[in-house]
Amino acid sequence: MAYGIAHNVITILSAGKHPPMHCFQGFYPIITVIFYFILSWSTSEVAWRMPALVIFAIGPYFTLNASRLIIATVTKQKFIVLEDLHLSLPTFVGLSLLILNKQLGMNEIIIFLGMLIGNFFMYFWYIVHVIDQICEALDINCLTIKHKAEKPKAK
Repeated sequence: MAYGIAHNVITILSAGKHPPMHCFQGFYPIITVIFYFILSWSTSEVAWRMPALVIFAIGPYFTLNASRLIIATVTKQKFIVLEDLHLSLPTFVGLSLLILNKQLGMNEIIIFLGMLIGNFFMYFWYIVHVIDQICEALDINCLTIKHKAEKPKAK
């Protein structure tokens, strides 16, 4: 697995399509997810008792970034997490709360559920806006068929 990751990184950097800093920005989401798992299992008792909750809480964030990466690739745009940082806010707030939880004494289940709900909200918000932009650019309606205006019949 490590060999595969290293091979992919070297291939991306050697392709020369983008500067190296742009290529490394594509790693921000996976680095965030890895940091989240390390932090969750090192600071939270709930993570050991309810691992599915921990995994599900970060799932929408990962899906959101995968969707953004696919759309950026198809539309030939740059994928930069830092440009749309608001989409990552539930994850960053959740990470901050996990770090500060020893001082705050919050219920950890609430933190993970908050991340889950917040990440789902951001994912759905993003998808609705993408669909709206696609429909506007293509001049189509979403889930309906536009009927052509009928020409008046000549007498």
